[in-house]
Amino acid sequence: MDKQRLNATDVAVLSFPYVLFLVIAIICINNCFFQDMIQLSSLHASWYYDNNFGHFLLPNKIDSGHPPMNGMLLASLWKVFGRSLWVGHVFWGVAAFVLIYQIQRLCRILFPAGTAHYVALVVLTDAALLTQSVLVSPDIILMAAFFTAVRAILENKRWNLGIAVFFLSLISMRGMMCTGALYFFCIYHQYKIKPFTIKRLIKASLPFVPGVASAFAFLGYHYYRTGWIGYHDDMPWAVCFQKIESLPELVRNAVVMVWRFIDSGRLIIWALLLYSIYSLYRRRKVRKTVFTNKRLSIIFLFILMLLISSYSFLLHKMLSAPRYLLPHYAVITMITFLLLTEFCSGKKIKRLAIFSSILLLSSNFVRYPEKVSVGWDTTLSHLPFYALRTQMFDYIRENRIPANDISAGFGIYGNQNAIDLTSSKEMVIKNTTHFGKTGYFIYSNISNLEDPLIDQLKKGDDYVLVKSFEKGNVFISLYKKR
Repeated sequence: MDKQRLNATDVAVLSFPYVLFLVIAIICINNCFFQDMIQLSSLHASWYYDNNFGHFLLPNKIDSGHPPMNGMLLASLWKVFGRSLWVGHVFWGVAAFVLIYQIQRLCRILFPAGTAHYVALVVLTDAALLTQSVLVSPDIILMAAFFTAVRAILENKRWNLGIAVFFLSLISMRGMMCTGALYFFCIYHQYKIKPFTIKRLIKASLPFVPGVASAFAFLGYHYYRTGWIGYHDDMPWAVCFQKIESLPELVRNAVVMVWRFIDSGRLIIWALLLYSIYSLYRRRKVRKTVFTNKRLSIIFLFILMLLISSYSFLLHKMLSAPRYLLPHYAVITMITFLLLTEFCSGKKIKRLAIFSSILLLSSNFVRYPEKVSVGWDTTLSHLPFYALRTQMFDYIRENRIPANDISAGFGIYGNQNAIDLTSSKEMVIKNTTHFGKTGYFIYSNISNLEDPLIDQLKKGDDYVLVKSFEKGNVFISLYKKR
């Protein structure tokens, strides 16, 4: 978009994602590690930091099968700047700003100049994306690399593509899956421009070679040293990788997948998508819809990603976290507005974009029933948890409650030093397998405990509530065994 043509509203829309991400990042700069990031970022980085990078592979008890790039990056930064929470937040925040820039530039390729930044605004106000940007999450690096690669393919920038694919292939196993989708997306896009010769096919494939070769080298070395790839039966989270065994389980996973797509205000995106498909169908005899090669390629990319992710999402018992679909949320939003652009005026597109962004942002304030499992790492409504956790542990210390006599749910149990980097390394809270065996249990709705355990806490005769703190949509309570 030509800067001379930007009015005040356009400038505000262009700047708003940067301001929003910056404000949230400042608020969260000293927040402790949260849920999966305790392992994927803190425990991994702590292993390399404490062992001074003396080992390449992680020990089995914390090895998730992913390449070690995320943990090594954070450990390296700790070596330079000190082992502090702000270090991860600042540098992973840089990845968030790269992502904003790449999304905005990609939208300028796909949409008319007057509406591009409005569509980017919708993509960037998704609750899952906003939340992951402040959790020191490998998924924010994945997203930055993914959309850098998409833009590089559409603009034929081979060096940028090679660098993006390298980071994408080594940040996680899902990053490798995204690399596979991007390769076929690249081939499809190039073929639509001009049919392939062997020479052109090789040339289009070359930027993928360093990243893919590095990924295969890691997987091969990992298998050589450990005897497994991806997961093994003895890892603590092995149940997540178990295959489904019945049709009802498949249906359940499909329902969960649909729910992930429409949750957090995304129902508006799908409503607009269905409306646009219906409108284009009605207009088919009056005006033929003609998509550009770039727009067709984006639709093809979403189909590829959906097919690849459906294997893990639908056919396994518990590989259904909302953050696993982060790239999908962004791409389907772009496709929706691509279809709307075919028959809506620029003014209407802007209004729909602003309205959609407001709904997406407002989803962060929605309160779910206590027994509904919530993707807390994909909603900003979890933010009060950090202050509540501090209050709870201050209460525990003041009342001299021994840590080894406490158990807790997901996101709270474990070595507290790995979570906040300041607690004593001897302060270890047991997990839910010790429920009923310890004198105390910490229950918070961010742990998504199973319903029977909640009922046993609140309705049974085994535990009594001692202290509870609550703020916003989050609570954390301490129960004592009778």
